[in-house]
Amino acid sequence: MVAPERARPAVLDRELYRQAYAQYREWNKAELAECARHAGRLSPAEAWWRYVAVVEFCWRLAPQQSQRQRERKLAQLNQYYARVQQLETWRQKRGYDHRQHPQHPEAIFPGV
Repeated sequence: MVAPERARPAVLDRELYRQAYAQYREWNKAELAECARHAGRLSPAEAWWRYVAVVEFCWRLAPQQSQRQRERKLAQLNQYYARVQQLETWRQKRGYDHRQHPQHPEAIFPGV
């Protein structure tokens, strides 16, 4: 049996890599300088719409959940909220006041 030939790693052109990396650094510096020049000039509405555009872009890049993943996530959320409801029922039945817990802020800082 003959051993399969291993693929050789691609050889990088070091000079070309250095040039590309230098251009990348310059581009980042220019972008940072542009952000500094325009700091405080955006209206809140414009800043909000830019944020929305970035979020929508990220959503488009993210892989979509399969139907099975979606069903599993919903089942887990339903189980979580059912347990929270059980805890709330237990707390109300026993008259438990969560504000008396030693780690509650009102117990640590009375009158706050």
